[in-house]
Amino acid sequence: MARSTFNKLAIVVLCSLCLCVWVYKASTRKHNYDLDVVIAWVNGTEELLESYQRVTGQPITQETRTRLREYGMLRFALRSVALNAAFARRVFLVTNGQVPVWWNPDNEHARIVRHEEIFVTKDLKGKTTPIPNALPTFNSNAIEACLRNIPGVAKYMLYLNDDMIITRPLSIEDFVNRRTGTL
Repeated sequence: MARSTFNKLAIVVLCSLCLCVWVYKASTRKHNYDLDVVIAWVNGTEELLESYQRVTGQPITQETRTRLREYGMLRFALRSVALNAAFARRVFLVTNGQVPVWWNPDNEHARIVRHEEIFVTKDLKGKTTPIPNALPTFNSNAIEACLRNIPGVAKYMLYLNDDMIITRPLSIEDFVNRRTGTL
């Protein structure tokens, strides 16, 4: 009789432990973090190169043409996010106003952000004011410094350039520490 009671108790404890492990594993798969992907993109058309020369006062060299040239990698970068970073809430494509010809403006999970939207200052009440004489800019450091001003961007964001491709499946835990909530 005592052995039968012990066996039942052991089964209950074991089942409780299994349930706890399952609940723990399930909770680690789900996350409470919103993470957006932000991609900087430029299409080096002649119009853009003329603007670059006007703003910088520098001649258009082959190096400049190469740096600002569109190599068609943006599609692959977006596909890699969809395939290997499924935890991403939204994708923001930061441009100087250019839009890829194949872009779907009706996609609710991806949106174009113009430089004019992010080169702003915010006062204590949240009112935004454009930064005078900041645009147009071709300085990637200045653009990166303003990414936090993207309207509606999540607290956590993964910043990529258009030629960066995620080659294997990732999880949110690869970027956010569950205990501390930091990257």
